[in-house]
Amino acid sequence: MGGGGKALGANPGVVAVRLREVVYTLSPNHLKIMPGLWKDLPEKIKHKLENWHYGVLVAVGFYGPVWFCKHSVHQRELSHRD
Repeated sequence: MGGGGKALGANPGVVAVRLREVVYTLSPNHLKIMPGLWKDLPEKIKHKLENWHYGVLVAVGFYGPVWFCKHSVHQRELSHRD
């Protein structure tokens, strides 16, 4: 066949590079990295569950205006049908 100088399976300009995977993890024995996160964790969870109404107020504060705008646009679109 016409030659061309290429060997079968050779890709010019492609260099094989070995890749390796590096995984970084925290050992359970070295939790001193973030001591404030693990300190009194059950107490923090209990406190969050006791004050759930603040979360509801924040959610309503963010979602309320969005709902109002969508609802008013929808009502405006339907107003010409009356």
